[in-house]
Amino acid sequence: MNPFNLRKLLGRENSSADGHDLDFDDEPLDASLWTRIKRRFSRNHSEEMADLVPMKRGLWLRFKGLFSWRRPEVMMDAIDPALLNQAAYIRHRRLAMLAASPSVLVLIAVGAVLYHSEAAQSAIQLSYRAAGRAAFTAGNLERARFYYSRLIGSGDIGSPQDQLNWATMLASSGDSQAAIKLLDKLAPEDAVGFGPAHLQKALFLTSALRAGQVQGPDVLNRLQWHLRQSARDNSVESNQLWAFYYLAAGQPDKAIARQAIAAQLNPDLWLEAAALCNSPDSAEDRARFVGRAEAHSRQSIADNPLDAARRLMLVRVLVDRKQLDEADAILADGLKLESSPLLKRAGSDLCLVRLEQLATPTTATSDADRLQAQIRLIGQASQIDPQNPAIVKHWAALHDRANSDEHRKQIREQLEKSIVDGESTAFAHFTLGGILWTVAEQKKSLFHLEKAFELDPRFMDAANNLAWVLANQEQPDADRAEQLIRQAIQQRPNDLRYQDTLGEVLSKQGKWDEALVVLERVFPVSPVGKRKNLHRRLADAYEHLGEENLARLHRESAEKP
Repeated sequence: MNPFNLRKLLGRENSSADGHDLDFDDEPLDASLWTRIKRRFSRNHSEEMADLVPMKRGLWLRFKGLFSWRRPEVMMDAIDPALLNQAAYIRHRRLAMLAASPSVLVLIAVGAVLYHSEAAQSAIQLSYRAAGRAAFTAGNLERARFYYSRLIGSGDIGSPQDQLNWATMLASSGDSQAAIKLLDKLAPEDAVGFGPAHLQKALFLTSALRAGQVQGPDVLNRLQWHLRQSARDNSVESNQLWAFYYLAAGQPDKAIARQAIAAQLNPDLWLEAAALCNSPDSAEDRARFVGRAEAHSRQSIADNPLDAARRLMLVRVLVDRKQLDEADAILADGLKLESSPLLKRAGSDLCLVRLEQLATPTTATSDADRLQAQIRLIGQASQIDPQNPAIVKHWAALHDRANSDEHRKQIREQLEKSIVDGESTAFAHFTLGGILWTVAEQKKSLFHLEKAFELDPRFMDAANNLAWVLANQEQPDADRAEQLIRQAIQQRPNDLRYQDTLGEVLSKQGKWDEALVVLERVFPVSPVGKRKNLHRRLADAYEHLGEENLARLHRESAEKP
């Protein structure tokens, strides 16, 4: 056999004469089989070797060609690399079996397709779950909802933590009923359930208790149950919830102890722990907690002078100790470094704290001097943070406390001066409009509120007050009032004042069904002091809707002391 015939047998037109370019890696065999083949090859037992080689004609022809040329060393060099990949041999044997049996081929092929399909689906679900958890942890609920919705849609409920994440996203999207249903399954009222879900339920109950939406010993018992089921959770949040529970249950010492644990985990909470110490017996704890808050805030500011949050904490400590001058200096230093909205608000509030100290008459100053000092402090508060909503209340309170027409005139003139000087013009118009409404100067009030909103269309408080005035003036413009208040609610849907104004506007329009729904929604979360007026307005709504009994009950509640 000549070299040409050898190349033909090997099926490689460009093979070299000595066969060094042979490569059997595409058809490898098991290591022990190769060993037996080499042994029979070296003994010239070609027939036995043929029985050992799989039914691959091309492979056997290459073996036979090399054998006929008596080149065992080339054969060994060519086949030894195949020993490095036994897994490939296994695949090779499976293919050989499939080639021998078409029916088995079909069955195994179908099984392989199903297996790979399930494996691919499983891999996709794992990817969705990982991406959903990562997005949820990062606080990107929209992205998390995208991935979790595909898991739920495929029937993959996931782990209890995944289900809890999904319940949280349902609640955030407004589907509270579905969220509660899932949460009830994870954290039942009579079984152990999933600890973090119990903690979430405890958080919901605490929020409802704080808002006055629920009350009574049964609610406290439920809160205690869920907190106990999450007992292994010693997080900051868990300890704060326990502190709230003990406080509501009339056990202040335990509440202080729990809040102190939370503060040890998060030193930013030392002032909250101090706020719980409002009895003579806990005065020592209060002083200790305030001291720790001061030490923590001073160290944080030393490490990072731009740390506005800790600078504010230090200011709160100093105000608590009546060290107002040092608090002023701390804020001034911070504002020199960074014009932070938080620091501006704190500086404005500090001016109002000084204002409150001047509210009590003293023999050292005359009424006129005290009034001028108060006007000056409110002016400073407005300059530091024109959008501070507390300023309006102080202007109104100062106007109410004024004991003469002359003093009230001075207050209004100061606001007019702010407008002339271009200082917080929209805010000055807004404040002046509110004051003028209280003294029954409706036209002037409407003028200034209109100007406030025109100057700053994003000033939603001005839109709210303007809507109220439009609905309650001598010739109401309820349609425009509704347009304005709905615009404000669209920007701040959870603002209770805006919802209250919407209820008033709808009542003025005679839309009693809609007004009733809004007022019923506002009533449970309104401060107790404002509920008398709400009772009267609800009585009017029920009366117009023909519900005389409910109207009567609301009127009776409005008349109670």
